[in-house]
Amino acid sequence: MIRACAVAAFLAVAIGIAFFSMFSPHIPLKAIPVKKQEKTKLAIAGQANQATPETVLFTTEMDNYGGAVSEYKLTLIDTDLNRFVSSMEELTMEGTTVSIPLDSSVSELSCISVLITDKPYRDGSARILDYSVTASEDSNELPRVSFILPSSLNVNFWGIDFHVYLVAENRYYGSKSDYASEPQEVFMPKADITQVESVLGGVELHWSRMNNYRRFNIYRADSADGEYVYLASVVDRTNSFLDTTADSGKCYYYKIRPYIKADGRTTYAGWSDASAITVQSVLSLLAIPGNGLTMDLSWTAVDGAQSYEIYRSMEPAGPYTLLDTTTACSITDTDLVEGTRYYYKVRAVISENGAARYSKEAYATAVALETPSIESIRYSPEGGVTIFWTEVENADRYKVLRVNGNKYEHVASVSADTLTFTDPNGKPGSVYIVCAYKKIGGARYYGGLSNPAAVG
Repeated sequence: MIRACAVAAFLAVAIGIAFFSMFSPHIPLKAIPVKKQEKTKLAIAGQANQATPETVLFTTEMDNYGGAVSEYKLTLIDTDLNRFVSSMEELTMEGTTVSIPLDSSVSELSCISVLITDKPYRDGSARILDYSVTASEDSNELPRVSFILPSSLNVNFWGIDFHVYLVAENRYYGSKSDYASEPQEVFMPKADITQVESVLGGVELHWSRMNNYRRFNIYRADSADGEYVYLASVVDRTNSFLDTTADSGKCYYYKIRPYIKADGRTTYAGWSDASAITVQSVLSLLAIPGNGLTMDLSWTAVDGAQSYEIYRSMEPAGPYTLLDTTTACSITDTDLVEGTRYYYKVRAVISENGAARYSKEAYATAVALETPSIESIRYSPEGGVTIFWTEVENADRYKVLRVNGNKYEHVASVSADTLTFTDPNGKPGSVYIVCAYKKIGGARYYGGLSNPAAVG
């Protein structure tokens, strides 16, 4: 097919030269007496975006039948052909084989060619590294382009050491030279990082989905041009990653690189652009019912915060009423109604260049419940440990916990009309606490922890 196209091109050149010399100023072809295609120089006539019907995209030598060598030219005739290579879908790669599905309308063309250069083709010093017809109407290969990158090219330097272009061509066997589109650059597939943000636990990354790629390596550096150190490989379709090793206050740069593993081979796509973030401490709000129908609210400190604003609502969507503004990291909300669910939020006020900005808000939900009090505890070698506690109105159940060092072990959950429990495994020295909880909408809301009690 390549030889057939070359013959057609040769004929078109001869006729085209005579045609254009009669009707318009002619841009002569550059004779490039080279033997190897790698050294063929692009012959760009003027600015590509101001190309005339005679603009020569490149000239090179190609073998004709019988081993004869003739000069080949590809001429920009019709910019309408640009549409055939400007709407291509995301390419896929397997090893060094590249496949690009195109719009079905490209079947109107004679062929699609691939042009590989060492520099952008508009650069006057760019040279052709490879040129081939990849799909043609004659072979019914349209509308798909598939080609193999030359073994001399390192795929990791696609877009740096070499550039790949698609060219849509209509080859005529009459009085005009070949019609062709402007070369459309093909970029190695790469993921785009869509979001990087400080969250509870570290830095969270999100990136765009990619056809055929389900594995992503995550890298991090301390500077844009620094060494990117491998962090992890994500093998799922969540398209997100949480870096739990990031230190608050430090600036990091992240990159991701998709890859495919198949038939014992690993094929990498391109590196994403670097995304930078200075890690900020993130608000985390905790609401715990206290004694006497109060709510103890506490939150994490935020770097650079001048103060904190705390709000309360009776509904999750608000409206929220300002409770307090404080420089501390805790307050107590009082005069609550027992059994009522409250919604809280807090935000940090940060001053930058004389103007105030706000952090992301943190939320918490709790139900106002009294805290039970353990009234007595006793031990029996035959029955174990029995505890008694005070009633909490509007509680649905009580939870009995046994203290083990700095941990609480669940012992039992008992109904609201039961104010005593016997632990058959209890021993002298065992420490117990009790808390009430209420179920609302399928969720459990716990009250405060009782006083600890132990068998003497």
